[in-house]
Amino acid sequence: MKLAIVGSRQLWGSRAAAEAICFVIEEWRPTMVVSGGAIGVDKMGVHIAKFVYKLAIKEHLPQVAQFEDHGKLRGYRSRDLLIAEECDALLRVVWEHSTSYGSGWTRDRAKEMGKQTLEVKVARTSSEVLRSIFSLRVKV
Repeated sequence: MKLAIVGSRQLWGSRAAAEAICFVIEEWRPTMVVSGGAIGVDKMGVHIAKFVYKLAIKEHLPQVAQFEDHGKLRGYRSRDLLIAEECDALLRVVWEHSTSYGSGWTRDRAKEMGKQTLEVKVARTSSEVLRSIFSLRVKV
């Protein structure tokens, strides 16, 4: 079974998001994780699947940083459609205050295709926010 893991960028490093990802992997037992490769839940899902559960990974990265394609270059829309088409089930882990719709759009396409979907809303704690800010400063 191929499990797509998508969600909010703001949840990078969130313990609750990681726990949700682990729970679903253990319950659904996928053989592969499909991802869009975005920072946040997408990357967390890839790291957890690859390094904790030793699962196969397939990342569909956009070729241009815009929703629509640019000529033959794949944008977010085409990337998200590939994710929805390729997966058998989709997990969306979203920050409770998220105002963007990217991973929601992917979830909706998967639902339209008859795929099983699950959405988990997560709050970020103040310590997680501070840890994220600190990790960004360390990388610079």
